[in-house]
Amino acid sequence: MRSAFRARPAPKVFDIVDTQVHLNRLGDDWIGADPDALIARGIAAMDAAGVTVALIDERAAPHILNDPDPNATTLPSGAQLLAHPFADRAVAAHPDRFAIIARIDWRDPAIADRIAELRGSKGVVATQIAPTLRDADWAAFESGGFDPYFAAAERAGLPLFAFVSGRIDAVVPYVRRFPGLTFILDHWGFPMPHEDAPRGEAHLARVLALAEHPNLHIKWCKGPQFVAPGPYPHVEMHEPMRRMIDAFGPDRIVWASDITQARGQFSWAETIHQIRDCPVLSDAEKAAVLGCNARRLLGLS
Repeated sequence: MRSAFRARPAPKVFDIVDTQVHLNRLGDDWIGADPDALIARGIAAMDAAGVTVALIDERAAPHILNDPDPNATTLPSGAQLLAHPFADRAVAAHPDRFAIIARIDWRDPAIADRIAELRGSKGVVATQIAPTLRDADWAAFESGGFDPYFAAAERAGLPLFAFVSGRIDAVVPYVRRFPGLTFILDHWGFPMPHEDAPRGEAHLARVLALAEHPNLHIKWCKGPQFVAPGPYPHVEMHEPMRRMIDAFGPDRIVWASDITQARGQFSWAETIHQIRDCPVLSDAEKAAVLGCNARRLLGLS
């Protein structure tokens, strides 16, 4: 008698690059923890979730305003010279598993030199801005004050992540002025979940309209918080994901978990399976979003 057993197909293996992790904040006991222990914890968590490479951003946006940065040096101009010793340590120990998102103070008069130095630093693959966190920064951003920053990043070939909390119209002039700069909009280009700001279909349509700019890319990060709330497996995200792929193409989307900022809401694995198990995306599209695009755009070997 023939057995009714049918072997299940082997799960597909994707090369997964997480483009935003505050790894120095991993776990509830991260404050004062030994950095090497945190790095080891990160490697173990990445292995369990199936993450090949993680980009470390040492500063988490809500804390930039409230917590003094012990690694920052105040320059005579008043600007801060920022450092990322934890990320440097992680890259030195595991150069094949970690890379660095470096933050730079836009007010630094030597910003061109800073960016050139960063481009030559081991592990640094991108920079990041969050101008909406301070009113003075946002006023400068809206008036073109970030031009020297973006010009230097364009010359250096250093991609730029931009968190503008849904104020996407202000990004467009920069995208047009610096066509050689790779812009990546954080968090789907949506406002923070706690903000009283337009979202939903109207805002999604505004983000999709940005697809006309070929140097602008989108980072899928915490979509269930920013775009379409709902429990895992987040079926509410299927339509926005499909529409964004159709608008931008599969080669202009990267993925991130931002897992330390999602503590208690979803796991690292769930953020991955939201995409890899999504029925409206092809395997080729999933592979592009989960890792291939990040490797190409950020120059990861």
